[in-house]
Amino acid sequence: MHILNQAISTLTNAVEFTPDDHPNRGPAFYNLGSALLQRFKMKGSLNDLHSSMTALVEARDFFPEEGDDYAKLRAKIGDACELKSSNGVSSLSDLQLQLWATYS
Repeated sequence: MHILNQAISTLTNAVEFTPDDHPNRGPAFYNLGSALLQRFKMKGSLNDLHSSMTALVEARDFFPEEGDDYAKLRAKIGDACELKSSNGVSSLSDLQLQLWATYS
């Protein structure tokens, strides 16, 4: 768990200090969202789940729609939406994201 916490801290810094137009900004958001989602699965903190969704949705603007990375991002967002729903904390916007992730 210590290594995962360190990774999340490092990824948070990477997102914070990467310029908006840098090509690695999207992958940084994706990696942060993935790490937070993994920690949620291990610890169950809804804060991690919400933060994961925020980071993953932010990453969406940086990936071309026709690429493999975009498909992986959609799957990860769908997974996060499903977890929010199963934990009783989903919203209408989460449902819209889940539909986008599943049917886009």
